[in-house]
Amino acid sequence: MKQLLVLALTVVIIVIVGISCERTDRELDMTILSDLEGIPMEYGELVAVTTIAKYPEWVQLWFKDEEGTIRMVRIHFEAELIHNDVKVIPRS
Repeated sequence: MKQLLVLALTVVIIVIVGISCERTDRELDMTILSDLEGIPMEYGELVAVTTIAKYPEWVQLWFKDEEGTIRMVRIHFEAELIHNDVKVIPRS
């Protein structure tokens, strides 16, 4: 009976850990760019370009429009890809 309880507890722990772990190998949702002029002028002025050491092939372009809204666009220049998800930070 004790072995069955230990086995059941082990299975529960494995299931909980499996559910709580985030996949890190998922592919980014991307759209192919025909050219980099596809970024809308409404995003505003380019105010910064940043990188993340974990993803050296990507750059983040930060834009600020006239209302102060900030948008971040992620671009992979070598592969000519742009990430579909533009992050928008509204300002009030």
